[in-house]
Amino acid sequence: MLYEPGFEGWDVSMATVWTDYAIVVVGLLCAGRIYTRHWLYLEAVSASFVRFAFCESMAYGFGGVSHHMLSSYFQDGVAMSKRWGEGSWEWMIFWLVAMVFGPLGTAFGFDLALSCAGLGVGLIRLANVFGRLVAAWELAMCIMSVDNSGTIAFFWSLFSAVVSLGVTFRNGAQAGGVWFLAAGWLSRVVAYLLVLTAPPACKGGESIEIVTEAGATYRTVPGDCVYSKHFNHNAIFHVLVALSLVFILFGVDAKLSTKEREAACVSMVRILR
Repeated sequence: MLYEPGFEGWDVSMATVWTDYAIVVVGLLCAGRIYTRHWLYLEAVSASFVRFAFCESMAYGFGGVSHHMLSSYFQDGVAMSKRWGEGSWEWMIFWLVAMVFGPLGTAFGFDLALSCAGLGVGLIRLANVFGRLVAAWELAMCIMSVDNSGTIAFFWSLFSAVVSLGVTFRNGAQAGGVWFLAAGWLSRVVAYLLVLTAPPACKGGESIEIVTEAGATYRTVPGDCVYSKHFNHNAIFHVLVALSLVFILFGVDAKLSTKEREAACVSMVRILR
């Protein structure tokens, strides 16, 4: 049940839905972990992670609801609508919210990577501004042409993951939590590349040209997909995203624990003086 006729370009498989919901659980647990464990030290790194994990949860949660609704439409034999206020259009509300939270979450994740690398506040502000611009663009696309939504947000996420991975070792390989952070950003890069390189056969079929006396026509035909129909590339993508949040959590936790120990040592030295 992936990209069925009438739902071209939209995944209606339940594996995608349930792995969307899995990201919600993982993201909220990760955000709660950092907030409750390091709340006395909430600053650039910890605050960025809490916002990042929360926005990721909201983006994939609302995205999961929209895909769940599309799956229900398909099961009930109801055609999806891509026009606001016409037919079965309610799924678009949840998709719109997801498309706003997604770029904002990416910006907070970018903030996190830049803060961990010790880069300037100017770059962090620039990432925030760009994230808001992408969110505004996706909002406009959802309203005007929902089939064109998500593309800019996807490449924004891929770009930020690649750069985040690149700056991870800026302070050396011995810095607190650096290997966990690298594993997290690498998981995200692999996830985005997996979706980007998925063959046409995994997205509903392949387009072939048929030449007749009346001229050339194009037809979509089924193809052999390398991924299971019941657990496709989108579901694997979601698993990698959830895994990345766990890795980044461990990295941030280790980094903050190191900073807190250093702060405690400084305080003790001052007391002894």
